[in-house]
Amino acid sequence: MNASHTSHSSSRSTKSKPKARKPKASSNPSSPVRSVSSPKKTKKVGGQTTPTSITRGKKKMVKKKRDEKENKTVSSSFDADASTIHSVDVSTEHHSNPSSPTHPLHYTVSHSASQFSPSTSLSSSITINTSVQNLQQKLIQLSLEIEDQEKTVMILTDEMKRLTEVGEVKQKEIARKYREDFKNQAAEYKDELSKRLENCDRLTAKKQELASDLKRLQGKIKMAEDRAKAAVEKVRKDGEREINEAAASWGEGEIIRREKWIERKTTEIREITIKGLEPEVQRIIDKHKKDCQDLEDELEMKKRDFLVDFHKDLDAKKLETQEKAMKNHDQLLSTVRVAGNDRLSEVHEEHAKNLAKLRKRLSEETDSQRVWQGEELKRLAETHADEMQSFRSTESKRLHEMRRRWIEEKDAAERQLNSALGSMESDASIAKEQWENKVRHKLEKESLDKIAKERAKIKKERDREIEREIRRIQGATAKLDLECKEKVEAEKKKLKQAADKKIKGIVDKKSRWGDRLGENLDVVRELQERKRSCESTLKALSDYMQKMDSDIEKVIRDRENEFANLVEEEERYKMESTTSISSLHTMRASLKSQISSRRQEIEQLQARHKAKVKLLEQEHDKDLLAVERRVKIDVGLKEARIAELRSHVHSLESRCSQLQNMIASYKNRQREKATGTTEKGKVKEGSPKKNHSKRQFV
Repeated sequence: MNASHTSHSSSRSTKSKPKARKPKASSNPSSPVRSVSSPKKTKKVGGQTTPTSITRGKKKMVKKKRDEKENKTVSSSFDADASTIHSVDVSTEHHSNPSSPTHPLHYTVSHSASQFSPSTSLSSSITINTSVQNLQQKLIQLSLEIEDQEKTVMILTDEMKRLTEVGEVKQKEIARKYREDFKNQAAEYKDELSKRLENCDRLTAKKQELASDLKRLQGKIKMAEDRAKAAVEKVRKDGEREINEAAASWGEGEIIRREKWIERKTTEIREITIKGLEPEVQRIIDKHKKDCQDLEDELEMKKRDFLVDFHKDLDAKKLETQEKAMKNHDQLLSTVRVAGNDRLSEVHEEHAKNLAKLRKRLSEETDSQRVWQGEELKRLAETHADEMQSFRSTESKRLHEMRRRWIEEKDAAERQLNSALGSMESDASIAKEQWENKVRHKLEKESLDKIAKERAKIKKERDREIEREIRRIQGATAKLDLECKEKVEAEKKKLKQAADKKIKGIVDKKSRWGDRLGENLDVVRELQERKRSCESTLKALSDYMQKMDSDIEKVIRDRENEFANLVEEEERYKMESTTSISSLHTMRASLKSQISSRRQEIEQLQARHKAKVKLLEQEHDKDLLAVERRVKIDVGLKEARIAELRSHVHSLESRCSQLQNMIASYKNRQREKATGTTEKGKVKEGSPKKNHSKRQFV
């Protein structure tokens, strides 16, 4: 390339300089020259001049094409140099308008283009102006692309913030759902407790009914006893009265009958027997009296034995019935107590297991969710930091390389821009100072506004989070006894599905961001390739410009110091921008530390909340145990009272049956005695001897 350019330059120095001063009919100053990186378009531009020079011959056409190509290479190299200078200003302030007529670069470039006219041809000046315009358009495009890259970085950071906010919102939604489940479970437990209390009330009502029935039975038993006593007393009185009446009637007739009978017998005995039979008769009478006394004694003994045996049997039966009743009562009570204790222990164990399982599941799910969110945030932050670091390193390398090349090629560019800087020096310095002040004030104002907005936003978010946490903790402490097995599992599945969907969405978004980053990197590579092409054209232009007039070189040497000052100012602006960026990074780090401290405070509040919940659960369990103990004691006392009343009822029933048996036996004996006395009276009337013996017995 260098050899070809040197050959072209030698041929141009001999032939093309005097011819270039003549205006060409084919040149179009208003038509913009296309980019150097697109050779097809440059051919089209070069092709615009060929129809005007067809009549001059083939040699002139070839020479003109060569001259135009060389002019284009010179203008492209000049434009590339101007783009390197202007890119630094565009990077410091994106809102400045490089195409405005008051911009210093516009003045320098336009003036340089105007200074080339005495030493170059009119066509070369026109092509340089058009190339400057195209270069300005390219610079605008590059600045817009850089703005797009920065906007993509800002969008990525905003997306990261949005994802963190979405994760926090999801966590709060999960907590709210679990609170609703806790409420439902508390309602269920309250319903179950109310049912159990209703059962206890029903049992107490039943017990009261049994007690009232027992009182009623006791009253009936007392009434039956009173009736039985009255009947026994009546029977006894009737028997005594009948006996007295019979004895009275018998005693009244007995005296007369006895006297008559004695008189009759004495007369008969006196008549029949002799005096020798009297001792025998006396002996028989004594024997008969003795037999009667023995019979009476035996009857008394039998009565005594019968009463003793009867009382013994009665006591034994009483003891047996009492023992049986006590055994039945003890068995029933033991079975009921065992069943109740077993059921109560089963219910407690089941309740404790369910509580433990649900708490464990909830803690595991919350821990896993928290760990996953933290890992995801860390991973996204690390990837974002790595990407930003790589992007910054590449940009810094690119800028360093551009600066190095620009310093290397500064001499050639300064020689080219000498004439333009001579006339517009004062105006450019004033405009640049105004522009710098404007940019500085604008940056300071924007940075201060952003910092104030971020601080206010962070304070508001912090206050909102604290209020939300306080409300959540207050609501949770009041409604923490609530857990539901099936709903929690269903919600767990739903949450897992939603989390999987969210993860897939995040992965897809990350892949899309990666694609966009790859596209941006491709754009950067294309820009770097364009830059290389511009650098190559700039090298060719530098080789061409080294052969220009010595006057231009002297002016460029005189203005080297001014360019050095410009470079220093540019470096100073870069340092200020880097310091502002570092301050923003420090602010970001401080904000991150504040967020981490707030998270630690939230975790401490959650730990306190869990401790309070445990204490409330323990107190609730203690209250339940105390209530159960009281219920058990009351039930045991009531059951013991019922058993005692039942045993008393059984004993009263047995006594009633015994009394009824005694009354029946007494009535039977009375009837037997009555029938026996009537039969004896008949026999005595029929046989006076027997009546005499009976009378003696009586």
